[in-house]
Amino acid sequence: MNMENSVDRIMFDTESVEKFISLSELEEWSEKDLNKFVSSKGVQYLIQQERESGPNYSEDAVKAFLKKAKQELSGELGGWATAWKERMRIRKRLEHILNRWDYLVTRPLSIAKEYVPDWARGEGTCYFLPGGSKESYSGRKGVAVNLGHGTKSDPQLMFLITRGAYHFWFTTIAGEDPCIQACKTPSEFIETFLDLTHREGMAALVGVRAAGIEEQFFQENVIDDEKKERYGKAFQRALEGKAPEADTMKRIFSGYTSPAALLGAIMAKKLEECDLGTNRSLGKDVLYTAIVKRGFFVFFEMYQACGKNSPLLPDTVWKAYEKVRRERNILTPKNRSTYPWIDERELPNRSSDI
Repeated sequence: MNMENSVDRIMFDTESVEKFISLSELEEWSEKDLNKFVSSKGVQYLIQQERESGPNYSEDAVKAFLKKAKQELSGELGGWATAWKERMRIRKRLEHILNRWDYLVTRPLSIAKEYVPDWARGEGTCYFLPGGSKESYSGRKGVAVNLGHGTKSDPQLMFLITRGAYHFWFTTIAGEDPCIQACKTPSEFIETFLDLTHREGMAALVGVRAAGIEEQFFQENVIDDEKKERYGKAFQRALEGKAPEADTMKRIFSGYTSPAALLGAIMAKKLEECDLGTNRSLGKDVLYTAIVKRGFFVFFEMYQACGKNSPLLPDTVWKAYEKVRRERNILTPKNRSTYPWIDERELPNRSSDI
């Protein structure tokens, strides 16, 4: 089925898993065998994703990890030690996905696409990977789910595939995720924090909706005072002109169970349910139109109106938000009927799409 089965314009690539399985069946590896594996499109995508900060930054690095993993040397080895131990399960996981394709892939993606304009669902690829240092990857250039990373229940598979596809579609409109390390001014940090909260939160909510685990997800991942405090401190440091600590920022703004993702998901859920006193909930419409470039201003602004009596976000977050809103001259709906940072030609025609 490699590169032949398309669901909502997402092609699914199994090549790297198939080559990994073939590799695992060989008693001895030649350089040619390893080159065939690392040249697969899935592994090339993995290297592309980890080139900046991950251990699998090159073909040689992946090959070196694999050789050590086969020798059962200690260490995580870029995720390949786990993949090697799980090699029989990886084969079974792929077979399971193919056998339950409609349930695990087609149906969840049909839910995710309800949150994205039709014109934004461009063609992309979802790679099933046998290894890597992360559980999943996504961005403007594609999506990947690591079948060699931990337990993969049906809901977890549906969540990872759908979250990744939604994030891919999101970045098609809004551009690649902003990089905290590239920020130089307090306002750049604040905008990046707001943007990542918006993206990670929306992707998490859509993912759990499609997987049917929304209630379970919020029960298991509670936003407590400690998480709120850590999230708020990032904005406070930015307001004080202090650069954030890299490791701290990664824990706060990276991953679908990070404080930013959880807060963003709760905000998105609240927005869907909000009626602003009109006796009609905003529904998917507000989330649907908030994924344009710099749409995090729409997201936070609308939440401010819907959740003004909610103690969800620390006060320092709103202080930071107001700072960048004034600097960017972003006007509120009561002053303008449209949002000045959205090109009206980009707004989706929802009635013709659903």
